[in-house]
Amino acid sequence: MIELMALYEFQMQYGSIGWSVGATLGYAQAVPEKRVIACIGDGSFQVTAQDVSTMLRCGQKSIIFLINNGGYTVSVTSIDPTNGSF
Repeated sequence: MIELMALYEFQMQYGSIGWSVGATLGYAQAVPEKRVIACIGDGSFQVTAQDVSTMLRCGQKSIIFLINNGGYTVSVTSIDPTNGSF
């Protein structure tokens, strides 16, 4: 069950692809008594997937929802937000 006063963090700025996996690792290490839940796009995950091995070695129990959103969506929409094409 998610606590009523659960905290959240998100990063939607271009140039930060890969931030979410490392952030999940750091947050989970900082609060080992809590479970960190992350929703991560496939492009971001590809950049830093190796962090998952560190999570496992540290005994973290984070939950990662890996979202296949059809590519590097942050990059595509920042280049042409009207139709999402390069």
